[in-house]
Amino acid sequence: MDDPDCYIEVSDNSLRQCDIIHDCPAIVFPESYAGESDIEVTIDHYDAIILSQSCDLLSKKIPQIIVAPIAPLSVFRKHNPKLNNNQIKQIRRGMMYRYLMLYPCPLWVGYETEELVIDFGKLFGVPRSIIENIVRITDKRIRIISPFREHIAQNFGFSFMRVALPEPV
Repeated sequence: MDDPDCYIEVSDNSLRQCDIIHDCPAIVFPESYAGESDIEVTIDHYDAIILSQSCDLLSKKIPQIIVAPIAPLSVFRKHNPKLNNNQIKQIRRGMMYRYLMLYPCPLWVGYETEELVIDFGKLFGVPRSIIENIVRITDKRIRIISPFREHIAQNFGFSFMRVALPEPV
C-alpha cells in the first residue's frame, strides 16, 4: 500500500497548525542560568512544526508560536544516538509518547522516502514576527493536512495530559 497523501506545498503567507518551518531559530539558555539579567544565549536552528492552534494563528492573538523539532528519521537518529533500534520500533508503534513518527514526505527534498519524527519533549516558542519573516522570504513550505493534522494535535495533547503514577498499579 502506498503512503497516504498527507502533505501539501504552500507558498502563501498564512500560518496554520502543522506547517513545517525549516531552519527555525531557538534561543538556548546556558545551563547555569539562575535568573540573572545579563546572560549570553546561543541560537540553535531546527526544522520545526507549528503546534499552536490554527484559530489562534489566524486571529493573530498569540505573540509566541509553539513549535517542536521535526526531522527525517536518519537526521533524528543522528541527533539521538542513544535511541536503539527497539526504541525506534516503539516510536513507530506510538509507544514512546514524547515522539510521533509520521509517513514519509515526498516533498522533503533529499529525504523523500524517510519517515518524519516529531519530538514533543523539545518544545519552544518563537515570536510570531520571526516566523512570519521566515515564511515571507521562503518560496514554499510543507503543510500537513487533515486528518493527519488532527492526529498530530491529539498526540501532542496526549503527551502533556498523561498522568504518570509513582508506581505501576
